[in-house]
Amino acid sequence: MPYAVAGEEERALAEGYNGLRIAGDARFLMAGDWSTFMEYEHAATSRCNGRRIVTLCSYARAQCNDQQMSEVMYAHHCALEGPDADVQAFAVYQFLGGL
Repeated sequence: MPYAVAGEEERALAEGYNGLRIAGDARFLMAGDWSTFMEYEHAATSRCNGRRIVTLCSYARAQCNDQQMSEVMYAHHCALEGPDADVQAFAVYQFLGGL
């Protein structure tokens, strides 16, 4: 996916869209897949930087321990967490330009 998104973004822009939206779901992960998948998530985030691409990645909180949730947040620009009415947004410091 990280390398395919640039072409999809260009196609969307050429078709008159303002950008590209992508959604992903990580419920399929097995315990031994985690570190490889986090490498993938970092690559995908890096590949989307500076582009007209918005991604939404969902993780089953019940399937992740605290360390894994920290890794998920660090691999993305921001995170949303909480039940429907009490959702909280978190910006990831590394993407805020060192504020």
